[in-house]
Amino acid sequence: MTEGSRSVIFDYDGTLVDTASAFLNSVNEALRKTGLRGATRREISSMDLRSIIAERLSEVESHALVEVVFDSMWDEFAETLSSPFPLRDGAAETLEALTKRGIGLGLISKRGGRAGALPLIELRAAGLEKLFRSVKIGVGLREYGAAISNALEELGGRPQDSIIVSDWCKDIEYAKSSGLRAVGIIGGVSDEDEHKAAGADWIVENLNEIPALLIPQ
Repeated sequence: MTEGSRSVIFDYDGTLVDTASAFLNSVNEALRKTGLRGATRREISSMDLRSIIAERLSEVESHALVEVVFDSMWDEFAETLSSPFPLRDGAAETLEALTKRGIGLGLISKRGGRAGALPLIELRAAGLEKLFRSVKIGVGLREYGAAISNALEELGGRPQDSIIVSDWCKDIEYAKSSGLRAVGIIGGVSDEDEHKAAGADWIVENLNEIPALLIPQ
């Protein structure tokens, strides 16, 4: 990170908390219960969920509404979250290290439905909620660009001085198209090749690697 950098915006599921497998399973369980064909990890990594649902509905000529199935995915996910999922290794240490250097932290979570209320509860339980100066919950892919702009305004950061950290290659693509740099973290939804194709500036396996990359020594 350059000396002018001011902001780092984190994705939540699969990035700060180890929920990627639970999320992928929830997507397929919701599709199955609706009588639709399941989705592979690569499909979920490369496509918007609503696009996957619309494609599956067209295959069976179903008149079910995309939003109904979409909400059911998050409801399935909420059922798996009765106990807070563990933070990914290095999450707390990384957030604290960046905060100590005066870097503003933002959070953009895509959780919707009943699962949407849980990120703040989980972060509060871990003692980390206070570290975030901007929090956006329930952000869909279509609203992601606007959420980035709003978060930067709240953080007082400029795109060229800010960074997105995410396990999903679509977030990386949006970050780059919005003028931010991006860290792709593997072990979540997207793999290393997908992050590279999306244009990630850095790719890491562990959040502990981020301070050394972003904070001048």
